[in-house]
Amino acid sequence: MYRISNRLFILTLLTLIVFVISSCGNQELEKSKVENTLSEALVAEVKSTDVAPASSKATEATEETSSTKQLPTTAEVPPRAVEAEAEAEAEADPEEEPEEDPVKSQTESTTELQAKSTTVQTESNAISSAEQSPSNALASEQPSEPIDEVTISIFGDEKKGVILEPTSIELQKNDDVLDVLKRVAKSNRIPLDARGSGMLSYVEGIANLYEFDRGAGSGWLFRINGQLAEKSAGAVKLEKGDVVEWIYSIELSEEPGN
Repeated sequence: MYRISNRLFILTLLTLIVFVISSCGNQELEKSKVENTLSEALVAEVKSTDVAPASSKATEATEETSSTKQLPTTAEVPPRAVEAEAEAEAEADPEEEPEEDPVKSQTESTTELQAKSTTVQTESNAISSAEQSPSNALASEQPSEPIDEVTISIFGDEKKGVILEPTSIELQKNDDVLDVLKRVAKSNRIPLDARGSGMLSYVEGIANLYEFDRGAGSGWLFRINGQLAEKSAGAVKLEKGDVVEWIYSIELSEEPGN
């Protein structure tokens, strides 16, 4: 609109000029030239006015066409095309395979060797155990050797009565009568008071029954296989099958049991 107003102003100005020239009595030729000039100018202005909007519309149409013809986005690309493109990139730039770590491979080899060695050792132990089991079974089936034993019993006075019934006890190497008495008293929780060893050994009390408790001549004696011992208990060695009897006597001068 601004351009059209300018052109109208120019056209009006030229018209005034022509009018002035004509009024001043210029020649008809000049008037005609001026009129022709004005006409040509007017035509040119009109053409330029029509061309400008047309060119702007053409420009807008061109922009719209270019925007509508943009390339499709990644989402619009068919899956097969994406896969083909990915395969092409993978072939063009293959990944490098990681180099094998020599230390790691050596460690794995060592571990495998240790595992194999352990398995072999286990199998060897199993075989050895299987070989030894029959011999162990035979050994367990064989009868054990008889144990050397002796029999011992303890008899108190009329009040105490039988302190220990005849009891079998294992005979150990170099056992004497006092050794066997100590072991049987301990295993049966019988109080025992004895002192010394060998020829100087002496039994003072058994089961809280002491010498002189029943008189000046009372005390403990022992017999082996029915015979009254003439030595102290620590001086008499025992043999397999011996029978030992401890007896509390009221009078030492009398035979025990009388």
